[in-house]
Amino acid sequence: MKRLGHRGTMGLALLFLGISLQGQSPAPKSSAADFERVDSTSLQNGCKIIHITNSDEPWDIYVAEIDLSNPDNQFRVAIANGRAAWIDGLGNTYSSRETLADMIARREAAGEEVIAAINSDFFNMANGMQFNVTALKGIIASTGITADPHAAFYSDQAGEAFIGMVRHKQKAALGKAGEYPIHAINMARGADQLILYNSKINQAGSGCNQWGLELLLQALDSGLINGVISYKVIDKAPLVEMQAPDQVILSGHGKARVFLDKAETGDLLRVYNDFEGLHKSPIVEMVGGWGHIVKDGLNRSVAAIEEEGSMIHENERHPRSAIGYNKSKTKLYLVVVDGRSKLSAGMNLDELANFMIEELGVWEGLNFDGGGSTTLMAGSTTVNNPSGGTQRAIANALLVVNKAPAEEEAAPVFETQSTEAIAAGAKLMYEVDPAHGAAAWVMELDRMQPGSQTMAENADQLGSAETGYTSQSEKEAALQMKAHVSHLLINDRIGWSDAFNVAHQNVGLLSENLSSGDGSQTREDVIVAVNASAFNTTSGAIDGLSVKDGYIASYTETDHVSPSLCFNQSNDPFIANLELNLSVIAENGASLAVNNVNGVRWLDYLTLYNSYIGEKTPTNRWGAELRLVPSEAPYLNGVSRFRVTEKVADQAAGSGGMSIGEGEYILSGNSAAYEFIRDQVNVDEEIRISSQISHYGTDPLKAATAREDGSPTGLKANPATEIDAGKTLKAASGLPDRIISSVPGTGIVMLNGDVLDAGDPNFYDKGLVLGKDLRTAVGYNSDKSKLYFFVSDAFTESHTGMELAGLKALMKKYRILDGLCLSGGFHSTMITGDRLVNKAPEEETSIANALVLRYLDPTHVSLRPESAGITVFPNPAGEMVYFDLDQALAARVSGALCIQLYDIGGRMVKSMEYGTGARVARRLNMPLHEMEGGLYMYRILDEKGLVKQGKLMVTD
Repeated sequence: MKRLGHRGTMGLALLFLGISLQGQSPAPKSSAADFERVDSTSLQNGCKIIHITNSDEPWDIYVAEIDLSNPDNQFRVAIANGRAAWIDGLGNTYSSRETLADMIARREAAGEEVIAAINSDFFNMANGMQFNVTALKGIIASTGITADPHAAFYSDQAGEAFIGMVRHKQKAALGKAGEYPIHAINMARGADQLILYNSKINQAGSGCNQWGLELLLQALDSGLINGVISYKVIDKAPLVEMQAPDQVILSGHGKARVFLDKAETGDLLRVYNDFEGLHKSPIVEMVGGWGHIVKDGLNRSVAAIEEEGSMIHENERHPRSAIGYNKSKTKLYLVVVDGRSKLSAGMNLDELANFMIEELGVWEGLNFDGGGSTTLMAGSTTVNNPSGGTQRAIANALLVVNKAPAEEEAAPVFETQSTEAIAAGAKLMYEVDPAHGAAAWVMELDRMQPGSQTMAENADQLGSAETGYTSQSEKEAALQMKAHVSHLLINDRIGWSDAFNVAHQNVGLLSENLSSGDGSQTREDVIVAVNASAFNTTSGAIDGLSVKDGYIASYTETDHVSPSLCFNQSNDPFIANLELNLSVIAENGASLAVNNVNGVRWLDYLTLYNSYIGEKTPTNRWGAELRLVPSEAPYLNGVSRFRVTEKVADQAAGSGGMSIGEGEYILSGNSAAYEFIRDQVNVDEEIRISSQISHYGTDPLKAATAREDGSPTGLKANPATEIDAGKTLKAASGLPDRIISSVPGTGIVMLNGDVLDAGDPNFYDKGLVLGKDLRTAVGYNSDKSKLYFFVSDAFTESHTGMELAGLKALMKKYRILDGLCLSGGFHSTMITGDRLVNKAPEEETSIANALVLRYLDPTHVSLRPESAGITVFPNPAGEMVYFDLDQALAARVSGALCIQLYDIGGRMVKSMEYGTGARVARRLNMPLHEMEGGLYMYRILDEKGLVKQGKLMVTD
């Protein structure tokens, strides 16, 4: 089957026979005063039909006004004859067209009560195949025949109406076999394509040839068309047949066949659907159009055609059909304009948009198929005058029906079936919601509980007054080691794609990455480890801002906002939507924004690379690069200084890029960024990198109170706070001044003790899957004394995953203040010690990064408590610690400096002297490899005496 585009498709419903396709001059715009409401007929549930005329043009217009404040008014999509029109792989055509009157009669015979209805999507006149994605009652009937995206009208489970651009992506996930994109639903299968067939084709088989492979799948839950649906493989053969409405066929050829061949009968498979940019709520009904002609109350008929492509006749007057709703979504309008007669000339798209805005107050409006298809009905009565004299047989329609009585679904309720002590202050619970087929493991960590080891057997032996301890309670508190959460990158690297679009994959099993090569860390030390971020399955590139040991590991160029869990130097957790802005400042003051870190250097991009990508920058020869050596500890949310030690422009052909040494950075630029490096920066000059971290959305305060029932809540930002056009609040109160690690998630689901849903200014979707999916999530309580990890149990016939509502209910049970959803699906993994908690070892799948909680971590260094004026910062390898003095503290220092370290017994274990250069740089470096783990007292002295003293924790 030839896939139809926008031009030259002579069989389309809107190429009106007998009408010239040459452009006509638009008629003069009419003012609202020219329109007259000549009649109004009441329908049920507060709806009505309005007849509007304008004799000057002339125009004859009919509008069905739907009262959206009445929950009994529901949207339903109808498809011709109850089945999709399609062409199978053997070239057989299954046409399907039906008049709107016959659609209504058929639906009412099945028990539905239709209040009003309008024709909808464009279609191929020869066979009835609709242009766009069509869905009804949560099932996609067809993904459509157009190659380019168009706007659509859709409604969710709550019945709310939306209009938006449809960009549909779907994939099949098969455990360790990985994932494969699904090309279409109920369309002919092409080379290397994976096609899904469902009951809407109205036959048992796919009609494909024998040169492929098919899986017969049994649905295990109702699923969501913009989320995930779980299936069980019940048959595998070159050709299979559906035996029940809840069965589907996955049919693959070539590479898709190879993917399907990895499945066996009894395996569990999941189908993921994503509608990028649409409202994040479960979609139930969807029907396409062509032209989002009213947006935010403005006429954008010209912009809509530029975005969606020309219909050829958008500037001509023809019969028109459209849908729209007002700003408050209390009224919805089904609009038809008769045409091709002396009584009514029809409208062009500009006139249609103006009428909807000026006369009806439409805030969002969508153009439907028009011409001879234009039909509006009230119940079984045709309201308008179709231009052909009778109703045309069409492909689909949108109905407004009277809601049928339905039982309320029970809210998720989890029961604790077991509790197991894992370590001091750590316990593992198993939670089950039998009514919804959900089960999850919950690891609770008491962050204030002493760890499994202490640093002295006798608190009375803690040293003299010189060590700074003033009371027995302070001595005892010093002995308590807090558990430490670290950000683990698989192989201590990140995956990436180079400028030639070659993927350099970096993924691996979590169980194989929990022991260090030198034996200082073992898997047995792990209290809990869980998978973390979503990643590109081809390269392993992490989606979002990823920070490890204070260094940026990745920073994606496509979207600079990351719903994240981050930690400060004391390992206190924070959950927020982080937005990072990076820029470089040359010594001469010239500056330029950094587009990404360890990503692809595209045209005009300035990209920063470090050793997390490996040994060489992944760039081509058309650019310039700088080698940067830190003059001080690089850190986030401030300005870091570097010295330029090498500059290379126009790399030799095939040379790739610069090599990267440990601790070095490479700044790489192309085109305009190339010119910045070439003209503004020289070797031996200083270059600064500025990083600013801010909240996306509102800026919630972290001060928590408690509700009467004891559950946490928090104070949100002042409602009067204004968010700028980029929805970025630059003030970052509530975030730590210095972020040591940060893990991007897919979306914040709890904030300040409240459930966060789409529409909240703090809700930011980064691939959050709707429907029942295996979940991984993290959260903490109101005072952050307890940290929680949530991971779904293995995917079985009885445990088919967890709805977002279920995850939120589980978080409410544990009184979570802030909760973040991480990457889920088959990647969901929880490990404690040598035990894989939520799945069998053979079911573990590769991931890109993880959160790991240990009581011992040799690279962790922190001040206890945090001390004003100074920051302790370990380097990635863990063999060096930096003492960074702030400007105010450094200004009070005179002459050379000295650091003295004392153990908890008061014995000096290390003393190092530093020249004035270190004081000017505000940086004191001290090697760690000779130091044992424990609590130390540090003293910084200058020539006049003591400058600063405090406690330092080194875990070993």
